[in-house]
Formats: sequence, structure tokens, C-alpha cells
Amino acid sequence: YHAAKAQQSVLLLEQFDFLHRRGSSHGDSRITRRTYPEDHYTRMMPYAYDLWRQIEEDSQTQLYTKTGGLDFGPSTSKGIQDIIKASQKHQVKHAILGPAEVAARWPTLQFPENYLAVFQEDGGILNASKAVAALQSLARKYGAVLKDREAVGELKHISNDEVIIRTNKGTYIAKSVVVTPGAWIGPFAEKHLGLSLDVVVNKTTIGYFACDDPAAYSAERFPVFLHYHEPFIYGTPSLEYPGLLKAACHYGEVVTADTRTFHPSTQALLDEVYEQTLKLLYKGVQKHPVHSETCLYTLTPDTEFIIDRHPVYSNIYIGGGFSGHGFKLASVVGKILSDLSSQGHTQFDLRPFNIARVIKTNERSRL
Repeated sequence: YHAAKAQQSVLLLEQFDFLHRRGSSHGDSRITRRTYPEDHYTRMMPYAYDLWRQIEEDSQTQLYTKTGGLDFGPSTSKGIQDIIKASQKHQVKHAILGPAEVAARWPTLQFPENYLAVFQEDGGILNASKAVAALQSLARKYGAVLKDREAVGELKHISNDEVIIRTNKGTYIAKSVVVTPGAWIGPFAEKHLGLSLDVVVNKTTIGYFACDDPAAYSAERFPVFLHYHEPFIYGTPSLEYPGLLKAACHYGEVVTADTRTFHPSTQALLDEVYEQTLKLLYKGVQKHPVHSETCLYTLTPDTEFIIDRHPVYSNIYIGGGFSGHGFKLASVVGKILSDLSSQGHTQFDLRPFNIARVIKTNERSRL
């Protein structure tokens, strides 16, 4: 989208059907928020919000639902303290709430006395599948060619202004290439880029829980939430499925993108999500999820993104390892990769996202 809008000649290749559900970018809800415990993400979020707004205007499609966002956990939690520091440093409007103040705003929440919460009014939900569809439509509008069911069989660097891509359907020549294989980044980088990356794919299970008072947990009255505790739990008010609260653990079982199953881990939902968060802190949420589904996270060791040029080939750029928190930043990450591929630089500090830190040691020495 960004590259096509900037009048670049763009070809997008997708190995599966467009809008498939095998990866990490499907579904009706992803949390968005203005602050992170990590400062570099907080600096990027204003741009992400602005770009999502531009994409909504350009596509005439609502992608963002404002609900407010609630981060909470023990007052001694480093994550909570870092959220407060980031909000203050970057002048993000927020409210620091104790258990009684939380209960006054949201009577279904019951926090212990040692808990602290941070509320930000701009927190909300992005509709992932709708956003991907809108971006594909806009890319076509601006002249990009999009092809699905076309898997890359060979990617060959010829020179600093020529890369050959062979697929199951044809051969293409590009001046520069942006590689964003999602959960397939490990095997793709090994086969086509000569890189062995230290990434792990997790399959997480998302649960949708019935509520005794559905209105209390509706998107009109209840915020998206993140519980800074072990395990780390997140969720959204009922929006995708009327009357059902969405909640999940941030991690899951180690899988590969090609061999994973689509069977949800209901027991993990009960043990980690319900027993550790919903049962203790939420009133009137029923124990057994009405519906559950799976999603893939591609984790780097430090859970930071990979956004960088290839360490050897200056016209190949790589984005991945978004570690379960990338979608909210997709609008700005796309702009960064577009700028890198067309101009060779970006206004953002990409040092936290350098690829060298995730290249396995023996591979790094060879490069």
C-alpha cells in the first residue's frame, strides 16, 4: 500500500489464498494502545495511529473501535511501572487507578489491594482481517499487482539493483525485495536468504467466554485489557461475538507453521486464562469458553521485531518476528519497509530491530 501510493512499481506475492487463516493476521480483533513498557514502541505509536486513520479515510472503512485500554497488575510489576513512566514521558493522557477506583468504573472487576491499573482512553480494537482486505484493495487502487497462491521457489540476488524471484507460476525481476513471511520466516530465510534465524513459532489459543451480564463486558462499556502477571493475559470486550469476552495467554506451544494443528488447547485456557485471571479478577465470567481458536506468534528471543536490510544483500529487506504484538504497528512498519526499499533509509531508529541479534552465532561468523 505505502509503496504503491508512493508511485513505486509493486508486485505482492502470497503463497496461500488472500485473507487465509493460517498465520497471524486474521480475525476481527487486535488490541491497540498508545504506550508500551519499551520506549521505542511508544515513540512509534503516534505514527501508527495516524497512519491507521489515513488508511480508514483512504478506504472509507472503519478499522478501529475505541474502547479505552486498561493495563493492570501488582503495583511492583516492572511492566506497570514502565507503562506509567512511558505515559508520563510521552505525555499520553492516562489515569492511575487503585482497586476501589477500578471497581467504581467497572463494577465487574475486583482487584486485590496490591494491584494498580493504568487507563488510557485511546486504547481499542483493530479489525485485522478487515484491515488486511482494505490494504489489499488500496494497493490495487494505487497500481500494485497482487497475486495469491503463488509460492516463491527461488530468490536469487544478482546485483544491488536486481533480484530474480521464481515462483510456481512465473519469474520476476525486481530492483529491491521486501520479505515478510510471517511464521514461515525461519525456513524461508534458511532456504532463500542464507540466514539461520533464532526464531520460534508459538501456537496460542484464544477463548471467548460467556458473561452473566453481557452488557457490562460490551465494547461500549468495557476496555481492552492486559494483565501484567505470570502468565501474561490479554483480552478484549465482547465485539466479535455478542456477549462473549475474548481472552488469551500471550504464549503457547512451540510448533512449525507447516505442521501445526488448528486444535485449540482448551485446557490451557482453563488453567492459565480462567484460573489465573478471569476467575480471580472478573465477576460473572463463565468457566468454559463457548468458542476457541488458534493463532501463531513468531517470537524472537527478546520479543523485539526484525526490521532490517539483509546483512549481505543491500536491496533485500526483511520484516518479521513480530512476537504477538505487531499488528497494531503494521501501518507504520509497512511505511518503514516501503521507505527502506525505495530510499534506503527511514526516519525511525531501527537499532532495536536489527537482524544481527537473531542470526545464530555460527551463521553470524560465516557472514
